[in-house]
Amino acid sequence: MLDISLDMLLRIGCFGIFWGHGFLAATRAEFGSWKKFTRAGGFTEAEAQIVMPLIGCKDLLLAVITLLHPIPLLTAWMVAWATATALARPFSGGHIWGFVERAGNFICPLTLLRLQTSGGMDGAWQVEHALFDALERGLQISGWDWNTYVMFAAGAVVVLWGVLTPILRSRPVHKAHAA
Repeated sequence: MLDISLDMLLRIGCFGIFWGHGFLAATRAEFGSWKKFTRAGGFTEAEAQIVMPLIGCKDLLLAVITLLHPIPLLTAWMVAWATATALARPFSGGHIWGFVERAGNFICPLTLLRLQTSGGMDGAWQVEHALFDALERGLQISGWDWNTYVMFAAGAVVVLWGVLTPILRSRPVHKAHAA
């Protein structure tokens, strides 16, 4: 039997979620069906054509880092981003079930974050490299525990949806395109 630790399974799951979505966004492979989500976020179609590949590249990078050398602050961001994008479904006029269906997209990194903050990480299969060490040191928040990371993730969701979206929607460019 193949013996894979829980943290490695979660890292593979997070990799799959963020690599898959990142690839689709970076290549704009499903741009037509995502237009309503970017519009709900306050972006015009022209802006979304620019922003989506950037978001996709960010997701691809997070996927690789998490697979090779997970960092709690980046995992907390993954929780926030996956929650915010799942919320795009009901916020764009869809059903709440679009959010519920994507629960695994944010619960998988949330569970990995729980392991990271509880000392439950196996550490096996973690790539040690100067680049990852420097990144981890740069993003190291000393003294942060599970509750603080969860509050960071929740705050990031509030900022993404509660602050940025109304600002983006209030821009004059959107009023001109709404006509």
